[in-house]
Amino acid sequence: MVPLILLATVLLGSVAEARVSFMSSEVLQQTDVPDYGDKAPFKCDNGCQVYTDSRSSSLYITKLNTNTGVYEAVTTFSNIGGANKQNPAPYALKASDKYYVDNRGDLNPFVFYVVDNEAPNMGTPVMVITDDAGLKIDTTAERVTVLSSKAAAHTWSQISAKFGETVWGRFPKIYATGFDNVDVDYCEPVYWARSVETLADAAITLPTPISTIHFLPGDTARHTVNVAWNKNAAVAHTLTTAYVTPGYHGCAFNVDELYSSSLNATLSDSFTIRAKSVLLSGYIALPNTDVLDFKINDAEIFFRGWALTPQCWENADSYAISLNWTGRSKGASFAVQLDFDAGCQADKVFFMQNRLMLGVHRRNFGNECKSNGNKHRACSPSSRFFGLNDTGVCRCVFEDGNVNETSDNFNLVVNADVVRFYFNNSRRPVYGVAPYI
Repeated sequence: MVPLILLATVLLGSVAEARVSFMSSEVLQQTDVPDYGDKAPFKCDNGCQVYTDSRSSSLYITKLNTNTGVYEAVTTFSNIGGANKQNPAPYALKASDKYYVDNRGDLNPFVFYVVDNEAPNMGTPVMVITDDAGLKIDTTAERVTVLSSKAAAHTWSQISAKFGETVWGRFPKIYATGFDNVDVDYCEPVYWARSVETLADAAITLPTPISTIHFLPGDTARHTVNVAWNKNAAVAHTLTTAYVTPGYHGCAFNVDELYSSSLNATLSDSFTIRAKSVLLSGYIALPNTDVLDFKINDAEIFFRGWALTPQCWENADSYAISLNWTGRSKGASFAVQLDFDAGCQADKVFFMQNRLMLGVHRRNFGNECKSNGNKHRACSPSSRFFGLNDTGVCRCVFEDGNVNETSDNFNLVVNADVVRFYFNNSRRPVYGVAPYI
């Protein structure tokens, strides 16, 4: 544990958002159907699997009969999941665009996770925190998703797993999404391990109703990790300290949507720590009205925009750190990770900087995916990690399932101010976006 000289309480002070729609899934909550008789549609275009942490007999899945106008009951939430409340089985639905979550008298919090049958990572275990004891997960699965709506937040801790570096980045990682948005080009993790030491000490708190841990890809060894409610959303100051705003999901294509949260959109924390280095990284979606004020010793940095360039300090024996933020705009959110004594090796910081900057700009590739008249779902580099002036291929994935790998080659040029993509070796960039807005 890192020694603390001064510790202050984190104030995550109500965010009233609702559904979050991803490429292959949707997450709905009680705020989507707050009152008796309220209904919320959800997607199930190719057939889908449903998970929830509620066993209510007053919450229904209904299906609209277009001939009669009647919402016919398909099942109640009490019938979803089977006998094992902590490790529920998915409830399968046939393809239809007429399904609804239907509230017939339940005012309690819940999370409802519906995943398209063609989503990535199908077969991933989904678990539910059901009581104060939390979950002690012991698994050989590569990923595990957890549902948790009964407390303001939940915390992942005591992660026992291999630390590794692959072409896909450092592992393990924790996402504020379901399994279908893990290690995709358009969603960023809340946490990714920097070293064996920081992984063992990590306690990552997420004020979200759903999250997923991704262990080392291809590793079939046994992993263990604890997940428990964190009713006060308290942030632990350990070798890795993570700050996550209420409702955060970290996906660039739907930044205006946040999960519902009982917490206020404010954050304030300050502490002093003895450490040889401080490494800061993360993902932000912050308009100019929602600046994150970060101070470290005599330096003050105002983070805004849609890219956070990692920074590292190693010129002191101790660091006085403070963060202050108030959310004023719809969709404003961030996740910031501080790693102490992880070092400031140039390759580590450069690796992270490329990854995080590109994670923002990949969403713009959609403009290059319209040549065949087919509406695109996503477009991204086929290789996630590459250096200055490397070339790659823009890979377009369309809504009908077709994949176009023959799109224009691009060159990436990074300087201090702008990231630009050049297609077809053109001298004129297709677009350029400043890292700071």
